[in-house]
Amino acid sequence: MKKFIVPLVTVAVVASIMFAGCVPGAAPPVTPPPVTPPPVTPPPVTPPPVTPPPEAPEIPLSPSGTRVYSSKLANLNPFGENFAIKPDGTPYVFATTYIFVTVDPMAKWVANIHSLLKRGGAEYIDFDPNGDPQKQIAFVENLIAVRKPDALIMQSINEALLAPVTDQAAAAGIPTIAFDFDNYSENTVCTVYDHFRGDFGSNLLGEYFIELAERDNVHINVFEVWGDKSVDSSVARHEGFHSVVDARPDLITVMESGDLGWNSVELASTYVMDAFTAYPELNGTFQHGGGNAGSIEGLRAVDRLLPLGDPNHVYISTNDMDTSGVREMDNGFVDAFAQHGGWYVSDATVQVAFTHVVLGQPVPRYINLPLFVVTPDNIDTTYFFGALAAYPRMPLDPDLWPVLDFSPIGIEIPTEDMKATGYNPIAGYQDPTQAMYDAAVTQAELP
Repeated sequence: MKKFIVPLVTVAVVASIMFAGCVPGAAPPVTPPPVTPPPVTPPPVTPPPVTPPPEAPEIPLSPSGTRVYSSKLANLNPFGENFAIKPDGTPYVFATTYIFVTVDPMAKWVANIHSLLKRGGAEYIDFDPNGDPQKQIAFVENLIAVRKPDALIMQSINEALLAPVTDQAAAAGIPTIAFDFDNYSENTVCTVYDHFRGDFGSNLLGEYFIELAERDNVHINVFEVWGDKSVDSSVARHEGFHSVVDARPDLITVMESGDLGWNSVELASTYVMDAFTAYPELNGTFQHGGGNAGSIEGLRAVDRLLPLGDPNHVYISTNDMDTSGVREMDNGFVDAFAQHGGWYVSDATVQVAFTHVVLGQPVPRYINLPLFVVTPDNIDTTYFFGALAAYPRMPLDPDLWPVLDFSPIGIEIPTEDMKATGYNPIAGYQDPTQAMYDAAVTQAELP
């Protein structure tokens, strides 16, 4: 009995164990899925206000209703206001000096140079020696010793007298860019001028006199009013004019005045009054420049200022333009003047100075700008390098004058974008050819 019970108990225990192993245990805890928070809509972001670029000023109109400059020149600061800023954040400093500012073209030249320098972000040191070369020399010596600008922009009162001090400036690291008058120093970096002896110089006024003589079937006896016989620029105007008229003695005869010294309206008037009183056969004037109003007022004083078309009209021309000449052309008395003075040379000078000093690029020893003869027929109808040739048509404030487009003769306007590239905007310059001159002359756009 006992033997039978033991196996049964054993079987029961084993079966219990086996049965227990087959029963599933308690379910593991269930981890709930992560709860995704509802999307949060960010507050609206107000974009910063967009400052529109400054609008170009409205282009003024001439008395005839044409724009005084092309709409292509409407950006009055193509350089960029930070163009003439050095890597250290300081501005380039240019020193400027010239012969004087006592006549209108000179005053406008200087004002335009200063305006363009400021537009590019540069500063300037200015000195007016009022016609005294020794004062101009002393100014340059002071620059060398004390003020040390980055460059000198100079119209030398006398081409030879200023050469030694220009050499001294170069030795001190101050490059000189000459304008209008050359500087006879081999260290002059560049001279920007009208080449009066060239194909597009004062010869153009001589050719115009011949056209007038042929048109009106008259012999013109011209009274030539000198500028300054000690300055080559004046001699060049004389030679350029005579290179044409001397070949036509059948049409043109010339009588010459004494020396004017460039800036005396009273002396020019006296020369004209005396000459036309003593030689009533005189019927034309050609003035080199400086004090241009003197010729006009001298004729008025002796009752010889007569309108175009009058049989006793005196043919009036000047190598330089000024406000008085434009006014009397509008009044019907002045026949022609070249556009030298007040604008083109000053504009190109700053472009050359910026190219050499700010961009660090080489420039030619000479930049020759062609002349354009302004007459009543074209004063308000023809652009020259993008603008009417007569600067008195521009606003009184030179800050409102455009930067001229000299690309027809291979000069581009220097800009901020060129500073990092090593680009030379004057690399394409060459002395003007007839094709380049023709490209610079375009018909004015009507409003």
